[in-house]
Amino acid sequence: EWIKTYGVKYFSELTNLGILMEETGELSRHVVRLYGDQSYKKNDDGTEQNLTEAKLKLADEMADVFWVLLCLANQTGVDLNEAFKNNIDKLLANMKGFTERDAQFRTVISLLIKGKEYQFEGICKGKILEEEKGDNGFGYDPVFVPNGSDKTFAEMGMEEKTIFSHRKKATQQLIDFLNQYDGKD
Repeated sequence: EWIKTYGVKYFSELTNLGILMEETGELSRHVVRLYGDQSYKKNDDGTEQNLTEAKLKLADEMADVFWVLLCLANQTGVDLNEAFKNNIDKLLANMKGFTERDAQFRTVISLLIKGKEYQFEGICKGKILEEEKGDNGFGYDPVFVPNGSDKTFAEMGMEEKTIFSHRKKATQQLIDFLNQYDGKD
């Protein structure tokens, strides 16, 4: 309610879009420095950037991106919950009558080092149900059951969902690569 009453008066939709792009760039800067080829500049006193502090900055930038996206949604009258629900309804309507309901979530992380691209893929295979089940998660979680489970992602807690996560699989591949990377490519 605060955003609708007061927040919309601070910046226009176009300005907030620019701020979203700026915040996304800041988020990218921290990810590249924490997990990529670049490093943080030394502090004014000559010491290295503290890893815990750097991760807090990363979390802060993620929150900023999310905040500005929510502001834009509210300013433009977009109900994100309704948008997710409409996408699920459209999917279920398009699949009505289909017996083949195989689906997958897929994440690909690309890393560019010295002009060479590395890709890390995580896939979670499963099925699309005919109706929604569960209240957790977002997006298509209420209609997707991963192979190896009898629950939708929306019926699972975070710990159980992580077992099947396509994002975790791709991220783990990236972490494994970075732990073994010797910088000679």
